[in-house]
Amino acid sequence: MSSVADAYDAMPYTARPRRSTHPDTLAVNGRLAGLNAPPITKCRFLEVGCGTGGNLIPMAATLPDSQFVGIDISPVQIELARAEAKALGLANLRFETQDLAAMDPALGQFDYIVAHGVYSWVPPAVQDALLALYRSRLTPAGVGYISYNTYPGWHFRGITRQAMLDRVAGIPGDPATKTRVAREYVRFLATAAPEPDMPYSHVLQSEADLIGSESDHYVFHDYLEDDNRPVLFREFAAHTGRHQLKYIGEVLPFPFLGGLAEEIVKLLQEMSSDLVDLEQHVDFLRNRSFRRTLLCHAAAATDPKAALGVVPSLLVSANARPALPDSEVDPDAAQDFIANDGMSISTRNPIVTAMLRAAFAAWPAAVPVSRLEQLVADRLGSAWTKDPGRARRILHQQLLDQYRNGMLMLNTHMPDFALSIPERPVAFAPARRAAATGTMVPTIRHFQQPLEPMDQFVLTRLDGTNDHAALATALASAVAGGTLEARPEGDPPAWVDLTLQRLAYTTLLEAK
Repeated sequence: MSSVADAYDAMPYTARPRRSTHPDTLAVNGRLAGLNAPPITKCRFLEVGCGTGGNLIPMAATLPDSQFVGIDISPVQIELARAEAKALGLANLRFETQDLAAMDPALGQFDYIVAHGVYSWVPPAVQDALLALYRSRLTPAGVGYISYNTYPGWHFRGITRQAMLDRVAGIPGDPATKTRVAREYVRFLATAAPEPDMPYSHVLQSEADLIGSESDHYVFHDYLEDDNRPVLFREFAAHTGRHQLKYIGEVLPFPFLGGLAEEIVKLLQEMSSDLVDLEQHVDFLRNRSFRRTLLCHAAAATDPKAALGVVPSLLVSANARPALPDSEVDPDAAQDFIANDGMSISTRNPIVTAMLRAAFAAWPAAVPVSRLEQLVADRLGSAWTKDPGRARRILHQQLLDQYRNGMLMLNTHMPDFALSIPERPVAFAPARRAAATGTMVPTIRHFQQPLEPMDQFVLTRLDGTNDHAALATALASAVAGGTLEARPEGDPPAWVDLTLQRLAYTTLLEAK
């Protein structure tokens, strides 16, 4: 068995839902690039380096007519993934211990292939095998996703990695011990740096904060593995080109040219011979350290100008909230919107503000673009009806722009979830199982959701057998026994109502 498999057997990488890898995300970006990306409701999806299955399992649960395959070099991780899939009764999902260079031909071809956290963490020969797999196993209009560490940003992180490796060199012990020692050393360096105002001290402090906030399995496999090979984006694009693969973009949001002065954008475009050249210049400008790149076959027909024409066929959902409710808005002032990742925009554009507010009001549902047009028209009144054709064109462009800015999500499909709360609620099965052992659970919309203690308590009991009264009785008993802390307001029935509302709002309740 390889040393890589041994490392992951000793410290499994606990996979989690990544919206960036969902087939819907890949389909949207593929179609915006001009590809006729396959419908996700009947697709074949492969995840390379699937770990313990936490990314694939929620997908399979919400797309029962699609087929999902996860491969990993670690037998321990595959057995954990298989056990969870079996417990959930997922017949459209299989996990296999496979070596990239000798993948079973019987697994066939796939419409979507994902490799998150693989390319930079394997030797060159395995990188070649990975790209060869994309070339041979991706369907003609399929979309591939590969994440990897990039320069120049990883030059800074490389300093930390080098220090951590030096500190644990020769230290006997399991991965958990090495990880603990390495964390402590980085924190020591950050606090002991003699010139705290110097750039190097700021780098150490930033890295110490990042490493301190991440899980042991992330720190060990990202910083202490033998292989970690960041590349320039230009080098990655050249490598994929040698395997007859074509770059079609990045999983959004990433600012790219957003936020740069017009004269800077113009200069960047003038000094760039093509899209790859432009992206590389922006990486240097922004000190980028990580990419989530989308690829297709080099022979596939793509058209970057197709995006605007694709927008009307999509669904729209919110990724940002208004800073102020409608009732407190000054119509003459700029309005602020804050995305889930903390990014924000301030705008006076009435179409943008109406569009973002309408999408937020519809959450957790997604709205067809045709329906959003009507919602925006209703908000704008005469400002829309004066020239509806022009207003519609502006709306479509703004939908695309705000998607790229991270303020909105565009979707090709929306899974079913409960918008109203039934008397005997049923929680999303993968989330209910996850809540039995932890406070982070997958949602039906494929996000990772943290739970408060009372939410966790209730979620584990939502199997369709408990009504609101039974849940209130269980809560009252847990509070009386000291297992849970009472909320300062209301009583157990009110706590149940509020908890179920939160669970529904975060798409954790199944539709009946």
